[in-house]
Amino acid sequence: MFIAIGMNGVAQWVTAYQIPIAITIVVSFLAINYFGVKIYGWVQDIMFFILLAGIIAYIVFGLPHVNIHYLQSSARGNFMDIMKATSIIFFSYIGFAAIADAGGEVKEPKKNLPKGIVISVLAISAIYILVTLVTYGSQSLDDIMQAGNVPAVAMLFLPSFISLFISFTAFIALVSDINPSILATSRLTFAWSKDRVVPKKLSELSRYHTPKWTLLLNAGIAILIIALFKDFIEAIDVTTIAILLTYSMVAITAFVLPLKRPDIWEKTQVKYKGMWLIALVGFVTTFLLLGLIIQTSIVQFMVVVLWVAVGAVIYYVTLTKHQLHWRIAREAKKGMEELESKIIEKLK
Repeated sequence: MFIAIGMNGVAQWVTAYQIPIAITIVVSFLAINYFGVKIYGWVQDIMFFILLAGIIAYIVFGLPHVNIHYLQSSARGNFMDIMKATSIIFFSYIGFAAIADAGGEVKEPKKNLPKGIVISVLAISAIYILVTLVTYGSQSLDDIMQAGNVPAVAMLFLPSFISLFISFTAFIALVSDINPSILATSRLTFAWSKDRVVPKKLSELSRYHTPKWTLLLNAGIAILIIALFKDFIEAIDVTTIAILLTYSMVAITAFVLPLKRPDIWEKTQVKYKGMWLIALVGFVTTFLLLGLIIQTSIVQFMVVVLWVAVGAVIYYVTLTKHQLHWRIAREAKKGMEELESKIIEKLK
């Protein structure tokens, strides 16, 4: 964006100090989340409307430039090529999960959570399709590949003031993902702490009723990823691999939960017929995407595996301090059954 308006010095400065800038952005969003969901909502709403304005401008001013010839000539590749591309940009869809992760702070979650997820999926899908239509319908595929991103493509055929605004909103699109990511991951860790899966200390709340230790922990992990992977795409790959791995396990859990823990399943307020099929399809697709991205990001995958291994060791070592209530009850029941069997044997 800075190069496009002749500010080469600023562009060089941003490139030279991209890591401190990225860490500053993470710390800023950490502070926003720390001061409560209301502040978080205000900031996210502002970024959303700016982003939406840029997308609408790109679509409205770009549609008249769409040429069917460009669309036909850009239709290359096969199904597997599409899936490989999908695996790389999967992080763009994590906002859907953030809705559910923050479900404990949603009014009437039984009604509003499913509605919010469905509406957001449909709306975002429509927007992505229109942006793709304008991008690949306005320029040749070679020009698009040379440009490298949507803001650069916009500069090829839109007035400079519009393309500069779109460039700014592209930056907002990137940083706006950080805010819900910090919110969602902190709430997950908070829930684990309440269930004694991780130390209870992590469920402590700040004076603003936010989980202070989980926010600090997850922000620290984000900063560590930034420091380890200086390249933006590499950092995104680590995040995407971790998300796909998590989603595949969530899909397995949804598949076996009615069988292994019917007591929890019966208490679930939102259930759908054919949930097992949805879970199965979810597992197959996420596992496929995971396999595709690992092919080109083996180092990032090993980092995620190492991180999971460290977590597993910590969990096992501290197991007696954070056993789940249901696990304790199951062990107690098992002990009673063994005791009854021994008594019966002695009475024979």
